[in-house]
This record gives sequence, C-alpha cells and structure tokens, in this order.
Amino acid sequence: MADPSYIDADGVLTDGDAWVAVGSTTLGTTTSTVTFTSTDDGQVGDFSQYMDLVMLVYCQQDQADNTCLLNLVLNGSSGASGYNTQWLECPASGTASVATALTRGSRLYGVYTPGTSTSSFGASIWHFADVNAGKYQSIVWQGASDVGVSSGNGFCAIGGGCWMKVEALTSIQCYRASVGFSAGSRFDLYGVLPRMVTA
Repeated sequence: MADPSYIDADGVLTDGDAWVAVGSTTLGTTTSTVTFTSTDDGQVGDFSQYMDLVMLVYCQQDQADNTCLLNLVLNGSSGASGYNTQWLECPASGTASVATALTRGSRLYGVYTPGTSTSSFGASIWHFADVNAGKYQSIVWQGASDVGVSSGNGFCAIGGGCWMKVEALTSIQCYRASVGFSAGSRFDLYGVLPRMVTA
C-alpha cells in the first residue's frame, strides 16, 4: 500500500501543522444528508490514523423556519438513548445566555441554522476528540448565525456532547429530519495527526 500524499519518501510528515484535509462537500442542490465515511485503506480518508477530527459546516436549512438544529449521527447509531448534548446559547442582542440540556437523545444536537426566509447561512466548528481511543466519544462545537430562536437578532452558542459508544469513529452524518440542506451549503472534514516533524 502506498503512503498517503502527506508522507514523503522518507516517511516524514510534510504538513507541519499535522492537519490533513479529509473531504469536502459543497451542495449544488437541496440535499437531505451529508456523510463523511472512513475509507479504511490507509489513505487520507482513513479515520483510523487520526487523533482527532475537525468538521467545519456552513449551511442553511431548506425550510422557512429559522430555529432548526443541525443534527449529527455517528457510525449510523441512532438509538433512543445514545447521545447526551448540552450547550450555552446567547440567542439575541441584550438577552441573557441560556443553558440547555438534552440528555439521552437519538442524535447530537448542534447550533441553530438559518432557514430560507433569509439569505443567511450559519457556521459551526465541530471537534471530535480521540476518535480511536476506545472510550465514549466526546464532541465540542461552537457556532453562530444571523438568525435563530430570535430571528434577525443574531445567535451564537458553544456546546458539547457525548456519544455513549466505545467503538472507533468511522462515519459522521449531518442531517435534519424531513428537511434538507440548501444549495451552497458546505461541509469540510480535517484529520489531526500526531506530530511527526521536528520543530
């Protein structure tokens, strides 16, 4: 098997920051789900070689409602009590922050994203830590958009979650039940390698 492109002929990591672009999807039409799946072949798309994964999401939900939560399912696991999620949100200018707890859900809940009643798209960053460590998967995310629970006033939030499985992470599915992502939405996934270069 050939070495991935980020390893040179001497086996040295050529990317000094140890971040590798795993995959990118920009939607040309409304799409219900976006999934990144490990290729399991020792190449760039193989999740098993990374310490962490980082996903960047820029999206709009394909419905007028501005209070849609971005949902994630890991490894296709959507059991009724497989995930815990909690976040702190600042829903509008001049409004106090609110802590929200959702426990034992069937998916991870993330930041509110705009709907088609506005031209806005929301942005979020998801950090999946120790994806091959054989313990419950921990996730931290942060996001913001121009709309949300208080339309037109802006919205930002930071949150965390736990997927209560000890298996290695092999797929990340982004979706919203019965609602698609609008054309122009973009999803990028990066793998974080152990440092293998000298300073």
